[in-house]
Amino acid sequence: MHAMLMVVAVAIAFSLPSGIHFFIHRWWPMISTNPDLLFLTEASLAAALVVVFISIKNALQNRDFVDSAKLASLVHASSKAGWMTRWRERSLMKKVPVSGTACVMTVTGYDTFAHKDSQFRQVLQEAREIRVMLLNPMSDGARMRADSLSDERDYYGHLLDEIHESIAYLKELRQAGKKVTLKFYDHRPFWKLVIVGDYVWVQYCHDGFEVNAVPEYVFALHSSSPERGLYTPFNILFTEKWNETPYLDFDFETDELVHRDIYGNELGRALLPRSPHAEKKLAVARNSQCALTGYIPNEA
Repeated sequence: MHAMLMVVAVAIAFSLPSGIHFFIHRWWPMISTNPDLLFLTEASLAAALVVVFISIKNALQNRDFVDSAKLASLVHASSKAGWMTRWRERSLMKKVPVSGTACVMTVTGYDTFAHKDSQFRQVLQEAREIRVMLLNPMSDGARMRADSLSDERDYYGHLLDEIHESIAYLKELRQAGKKVTLKFYDHRPFWKLVIVGDYVWVQYCHDGFEVNAVPEYVFALHSSSPERGLYTPFNILFTEKWNETPYLDFDFETDELVHRDIYGNELGRALLPRSPHAEKKLAVARNSQCALTGYIPNEA
């Protein structure tokens, strides 16, 4: 870009003397005696000046926007999923180094890392430690989220299916040797946060809208001035939510939710519920297994 601007500037500089000579000795004598041509020239010059002044104004405004984005450490923002947006996101992901810890706070995690085409699936595979916070489907926050989107029964079952898909993927990461910790929060979703290295991806969980339907913002850490920008506040927000007590975590060995007090002592356990559709599939699978083995379960 800089080389192109330099070439254009040199071309304009060399063309000025010949252009001025042409205007004074050939163009001006011709239009001075032709009122129509004179008017056309004046109108063209006025239009060119308007374009130049508008361009200067826009350039100054864009400079203010760029300075504000730098102050907030905003490196990327998108509201629609197009090929240009995906290309910019891929370019940004290439800048993100392999991180020791990846932190995720979202609703179900399915679109974030569990789906095969999700944006952070590869990132979690490269991280050594993974901390994930998902919405507790049995909480009041989940019911409020369901009420704001659609029919509660439909959304609730969809939410459960996606959470189980995310847990299945996290189990795969554990089997690959990753340190994976999963916690659940009870409050209504407010922010979706993904922190990888010196970057944080932020989306607002607006009532009545799916998370993927709202804009996404990416903030980077000012390594020399960490107090600047929005990376540090969002990082602190995740840390505070992660360290809140008492808390609810997930036991990958028993597939149970574990309620713990402020000292980490276990207060109780509960199986994570499944959607009616998933329960029906499991029942069909059990019946098929019984038919293959010849086992007939006792009925109460």
